Amino acid sequence: MAELRTNMREKIRRRLRANGASEDLNDQAIFQAVDAILNQAVNDAKPGALLLPELFDNPTSSKLEIAVSYQTHRGLIGRVFVRPIKRRILVPIFRWLLDFSRNNFNRQNNINQILFSCIQVLAIENAKLRAKLTGSGDH
Repeated sequence: MAELRTNMREKIRRRLRANGASEDLNDQAIFQAVDAILNQAVNDAKPGALLLPELFDNPTSSKLEIAVSYQTHRGLIGRVFVRPIKRRILVPIFRWLLDFSRNNFNRQNNINQILFSCIQVLAIENAKLRAKLTGSGDH
């Protein structure tokens, strides 16, 4: 199984290089280190375990909203005339568009989560290296 994984990673490394990836990936040790860090980030990409979204004004603002509502700010006229038009004509069109786009929204949410996790893993690695350089860490 380890040999199969090694062969797959080697094919990936060659394909990346053929498509213009960094020359540094020619170094097997660098490729393995990068692969390990990114794999860790993907495996650690759990919504409640990420620091970066907590640094936003609103931690949930990093999630894409995919809800459709039909509200009016026009008072009685809006409730009587505009709201039924929205409900019967516009909302079905928006729902179709939303259903059509839902997979892309979900995929983008997953990518955002993984990228946040990558940043967090790299920040942790950076902090560990800084601690080693300054001698202030216990690593």
